[in-house]
Amino acid sequence: MPRAKLTLTVPEEVWIGDLTRSYPTASVRILAAISDATTASDWRR
Repeated sequence: MPRAKLTLTVPEEVWIGDLTRSYPTASVRILAAISDATTASDWRR
C-alpha cells in the first residue's frame, strides 16, 4: 500500500485543529487527500 507523509495547516475554526492543538501527541489518520495545484510545486511542471 502506498504511503505519504503529509504536513497540514488546519484553520483555527476547525474542530480537529482544536483537538490536535490541545493534544499535540495525538495522531490523526487521513483517509484521502487531494493535491492543491496552486501550492504543490511538483504539479506545476
